[in-house]
Amino acid sequence: MTPRKTAKEISDTIIAQLELTLNQTIPLLPKSFIRVLAKVLGGVFVTLYQFAGFILLQMFVKTASNQELTIGGIPITPLKLWGQLVGIFQKDGEQAEYQCSVDVITLGETLPSGTQVVNPDTELLYLTIGDVLLSSPITAVPIRAVDAGAQYNLDLTGGNVPLAFVSAPAYVEKDLQAFSQDVEGADPEETEDFRQRILDRFAARPQGGAYADYRLWGEEVDGVANIYPYSGGTQPTSGSGQVDVYVESENDPDGIPSQALLDAVKAAIELDDAGIATRRPINAYVNTYPITRQTVDVIVSGLNVPDVGGTQQAIVDGLDGYFLGREPYINGLSVPPRKDNITNSEVGGVVGRIAASKGGTVAAVAIAQGGIEFDILTLQEGEKAKLGVVTGT
Repeated sequence: MTPRKTAKEISDTIIAQLELTLNQTIPLLPKSFIRVLAKVLGGVFVTLYQFAGFILLQMFVKTASNQELTIGGIPITPLKLWGQLVGIFQKDGEQAEYQCSVDVITLGETLPSGTQVVNPDTELLYLTIGDVLLSSPITAVPIRAVDAGAQYNLDLTGGNVPLAFVSAPAYVEKDLQAFSQDVEGADPEETEDFRQRILDRFAARPQGGAYADYRLWGEEVDGVANIYPYSGGTQPTSGSGQVDVYVESENDPDGIPSQALLDAVKAAIELDDAGIATRRPINAYVNTYPITRQTVDVIVSGLNVPDVGGTQQAIVDGLDGYFLGREPYINGLSVPPRKDNITNSEVGGVVGRIAASKGGTVAAVAIAQGGIEFDILTLQEGEKAKLGVVTGT
C-alpha cells in the first residue's frame, strides 16, 4: 500500500514538478506565489484524502461512526442508519421508577410533578411523577430517576430505602421511604454492543421463527444479557408447538432475571416495536424462564509461588471468568468452540497458566459439586455456571 503523504511532501512534489516543467528554480522566498500555492494545494490534497478515508469507513458496519455528523445541512449518525436498515436500534436504557411513602403535614395540598428527591447515600437525583394529591397522612408518591442507568437502582431486599426531598415543601416531611420498584433502571447500550447486534443481524437475517430470531428479539430488551431458546424443552409446562426462552439478566444477581424482565422479553417476541405481530410464528406459544446456575467448587493442591496472596486472588478471578463464560450449546445457533462442557483439564489449565504467570507451579486441580469430584459437567437447557468455593490454595 502506498504510504500517505504529508502536506509538506505534496507541496515539495508540486514545486519539483513545476521547476522541471518551467526549467527554472522556484524562488525560496516564503512569500513566493508558487510556493504559497503549493502549500495550499498540499493541504487540500491531505484534507480530501482524510475525508475520503473517513467516508470509506462509514461504508462498513465494523467501522461506522456512532457520532452525529452534519453533511449538507442534514444530521446523520452512520452506525444508527446501518441499524435502521435491519431493524436494530440502540437501547436508550431505562430510568428507574419507585413508589415512595411520604409523611404529610397538611392534608389536601398537592405535591407538584418534578419535585426533586435525593438518595443521601449516592447523591443521585429522582423526580416525582405527576401532581399528587396529599389526601392521607402517609401518601404514596411515584418517583423516577433523572437519567437512565443501573446506578439508580435501590436495594430493597433489606426493607424500605430512606430518601429525602432536596427542598421539601412546607406541607410534607423532608424524609420519605422508597418501598417498591415499578421500573428497573438499565444502562444505555454501549456503542460496541450496539455494533455487534447489527453485525449479528446482518449475519443472521430473520427467518420467520428460527433460533436466531428468538435470540435477536429477546436481546432487544434493555437489561437482557443473553437469550437461550429451545423448541419444546424439558419444562413441565412445555410441549409440542411451544418455545422455551431462557433469559439471563445484565443487572440482577447471578444473572437471574426478575419476573418483569421475563414478561418484557415475552412481549418483545410477541410484538414488534410498532405493536404488530410480525415475529413469532402464529402456531408457536412462547414460555420465558430464568436461567439457572450450576455452582462448581475447585480444589487446588500444591500451589508453590512467591506471592501466595496475589496468586490466590488471581486464580479466583481467572476461575470466575472461566465459569461465567460457560453457556449451553444450541445446535444451529451457538458458534463453536463449544462452551457447555466444564472439564477438570480446562479448569486445571486456567489455574496452571495463572500460577506460571506468577513464577510458580501447582501440583493438581480438581472440580467438585456437593463434595463429589468429577471430570466433566455438561450444561443443560438454560443452565449456566458460576464459581463456588476455591480451597487448598
